Formats: sequence, C-alpha cells, structure tokens
Amino acid sequence: MDICSKQYPASTIRQEVLQICVDLCEKVQNFHVQTVVPQGRDADMDAIPEETAWLPLLREAQELASSIMNHTRSEVPRTQVDGPDLLLRHLAGNAPTMNDWESFVVHEDTQRLYSYGGIRPYDKTFAPTSDLHCLDLNTLRWSNLTTLLRFRSSHQSPVSRELPALTETAVAIMNLDDRPHMFLFGGFDAAKQTPTSTLIAIELDALVWYHVCFPGPSVLPRLTEYRDDSPTLSTFSIAAFDSCAGWTWTCLDRTFPPNLPRLGYGMQATLIDNSACVLLTGGWVDNTEPFDLSNANMVLFDLSSLTMRSVGVTSGKFPKTVAWHVLGTITDSMPSVVILATWVPYAGGNGHLVPEIWLYMPAPIAQIRCADLRGRLWHLELDMQSFIVAGSRAFLLGSRDGHDDDAEAMGHCQRILPCWDIAVEVFGLDGIILSMQ
Repeated sequence: MDICSKQYPASTIRQEVLQICVDLCEKVQNFHVQTVVPQGRDADMDAIPEETAWLPLLREAQELASSIMNHTRSEVPRTQVDGPDLLLRHLAGNAPTMNDWESFVVHEDTQRLYSYGGIRPYDKTFAPTSDLHCLDLNTLRWSNLTTLLRFRSSHQSPVSRELPALTETAVAIMNLDDRPHMFLFGGFDAAKQTPTSTLIAIELDALVWYHVCFPGPSVLPRLTEYRDDSPTLSTFSIAAFDSCAGWTWTCLDRTFPPNLPRLGYGMQATLIDNSACVLLTGGWVDNTEPFDLSNANMVLFDLSSLTMRSVGVTSGKFPKTVAWHVLGTITDSMPSVVILATWVPYAGGNGHLVPEIWLYMPAPIAQIRCADLRGRLWHLELDMQSFIVAGSRAFLLGSRDGHDDDAEAMGHCQRILPCWDIAVEVFGLDGIILSMQ
C-alpha cells in the first residue's frame, strides 16, 4: 500500500504504519547484529561507515514519520457523512512570515506556490518587503529565494539584486518560450514613494528578473483602490507578448463600461472557461465592513471581445458579511468551477472570523453552493489567513502560532511573528460539484 500517493482514513494508515514499524525494527535489529565495527575506532555513529550502519534505516523511519504526518486525515469530527474532507499539512523549510498584503500566485505545471512582498506583522512603519518565497506543493517545503535573485538589464550581465519593495502589487504566472515567468505589476514603490506602472518579469528557473520594456506610451500608475483615498482609475489595459515582436500594449487604459458596478478594495480575479474569461468579484466600496457578495458585484470579462457583463441570475445563496475573500479555479474541470474562500464571523465566536468554502459555476449552470466547513475549521484552532487552488487541489494557508491577545492588551505582547507553516487541504468536493450540474 502506497500511503504517500493516496489519501486513506487514519485508522487504515495506523494499521499499515504499525506493520511497517515492526518490519523496520526487525531490519534494524538484524542489521545491527550483522554490522561489524572496525577495530581501533570509536564505536559511535560517526565512526561507522554509512554503507554498513543502520543509520539509513533510521533515516527511512524519519522520512516515514514525516510522510505519515502529512497524509493522515484530520481527526476533527465531521458534520456530514458525505462531502468535503480536510487534511492537515505541516509545511517544512524556511517558512515566510505572514506578512500583511503579500501576494500569492501558483504555477500549476510545477505545483509551486510563490509569495511576494507584504508588510511584517507589528511593523508600525508599514514598510513593504521584497521577500520572495517558494512552496513546493509536492514536498510541502518552503524555500527563501529573496537573496538568490539576480537583476538583468539590456546593458549588463545579471548581478545579484533583490526585487523592489512594492505594496499590493498584482502578480501572475505564465510560460514564455516554454519557460515559467512570474510577473509583478503596479503597486506602491517604497523606494520612489509613488505608485508605479512598471511590469517586472522573473525567470523562475534562472531566478533572474528584469523590467519589461514597451514601445510607445505607458499605462497609468496604479495601486489597489481604497475608500476614495486616491482617484479611482476606471480603466483596463492588456499587455501581449510575441517571441519575435516582444511586448506591446494591445489595449491602453480603456474605460470601463458605464454600467459596470464598482468593485472596490479587496476585489479578486480568476481565469475561467479555459482562460477565455476573467471572473471579477467585488470587495469594500465604502467604510462599511464587512460586505456581501452577490451577482450584482460579480463581473465576467470576455478576453476575446473585451466586453464586461454581470454574471446574471444565479441559483443558491451568496456569501454574506464577508471580511475578505480569495478566488481560485479548478483548471481541469469543464465547465469551470470557481472556489471562493471567504472569511466570515463564526456564530458564537464573539466576532472572530473563520474560513468558509463556496463553489460557484457560471452560466449556463449559474449556481453557487456552500461547502459548510466553517464548524470543522473553527475547531482546528488554526490561524488561517489565505487560500490557493493548484490544478484540482485546494489549500487554506495559515500558522500554528500567533500572539497572546490578552498580553497585547496589557502592553506585554510577545511579538511572536507567525509564519506560513500550516495548511489544510480541502478535498472531496466532487460530490458538491456533481450536484450542481
């Protein structure tokens, strides 16, 4: 039985692990008896040649224990017999801090998540960082790429240089000439103290970044809208790449249609219909928090006709009293299935928030359904703050640690910087999807 490639109930895994442990103990005992330590050398682990010692077997046991940790299902009681399930994942490696306003993007081909920027918790200067980290979703290990990057200009060879520190920049990933590239666009440039319209490309395999050059005029600098603190740009632009002609703006600051609802701060976007459309969902539009999602603030952007329209009449109840939300599309599903992770108040939780998962299918199906996971997620007692979709996999991301709220109120906050060191994988959504079709 391959416990690393499939998901099994905890009881089944325990029985299998027990037998494996018995077998390992017998191997270690037999191997130890057969091992001969050369005379004249200290009989310690360092003195025993690795190829003749039982150290590899202990390493095998260690790897097995790590595998068990990441492939045992959550013991949280289920609220239903059929439906989604949760799998607790421990993230290893150099986990980044849970920065405010950092950007996440997934490269599905390599099953890697990249996190960029953000502001450190408790930083009263609100200084953005240039952090770049990568999480391998196959090994569940973080890597810090921040200081490994090199900058390339048209006049020099690549030199070691970190990315610029940008606040709330937009991020995307695409393949150029069969090589994965990550893109940063817009945001507030901390060094120049101004919004920017620069497009930055990062060659992920080579860890080299550069500024993308466009012929002709540039688009307007921009950052995320926030409560009328700055003029709102009701325009969109489209950049295109050709291996011969390079980069061009095929659409430059075109005005939104007059009937488009204001999407506000915290809006989200995801590709649907095999990348033919973009689904846009709204956020805060005034000083009232939280907000409601509905078909009135969900917009479809057709990339071929460059037209925008409402999602139209939709069956089902939309999320209400949302503090923030994140979108993701299950890319191997046709018709498209969009997962909305929303943070909503938990009933009886004294105003504290809990994640809830919703599944949305655009027209012609036009349905939305709640996965009803908030109760089980609440009892995990984890600080879940974000969400990603990678192909057909969905993860809530968070931290096992935090700080003492009571101590902070008394002026004795421990200043523990939480890290992205835990994930809850949500799987078994097929039943809900089938019921919607």
